[in-house]
Amino acid sequence: MCGLFDRDVKGYIGAVEFLEALRTFDLTPEREAAYLVFSNFDKDLDGRLEYADLSDMVMPTDPEYAGLLHSRVPKETNAKLAPESLEVLKRLMQAYLETSRDNEMLKSRLAGLDARRAFEECDLGEVGYFTADDVYQQQ
Repeated sequence: MCGLFDRDVKGYIGAVEFLEALRTFDLTPEREAAYLVFSNFDKDLDGRLEYADLSDMVMPTDPEYAGLLHSRVPKETNAKLAPESLEVLKRLMQAYLETSRDNEMLKSRLAGLDARRAFEECDLGEVGYFTADDVYQQQ
């Protein structure tokens, strides 16, 4: 999978290469949306996505499923992704782009919110925390 992104085989990609890789999936995100996704996975903030960062993008968080994927051995050393896998990867990248955009929109709408007051409104039992049930009771 790394070869889809890291065409120069440097071991990492920059933001421009990430945007170009998205375009190979016929995704045409705004530059800002691509940068948001890129920066979310650039854990060490060095402006590069390395193999581990790219793996974090696609590996399941459930340990059982992640273990199954790690245990798979490719049939050939230069194995390419199947068309079905490429389609799944495309849908995943599209979801990351949409989610990042939506998150930023929500953050901007919440910019004027008094977080302390909002917390106190949700903390129905005045115990210093609130549960999902507390939030649902507010609706």
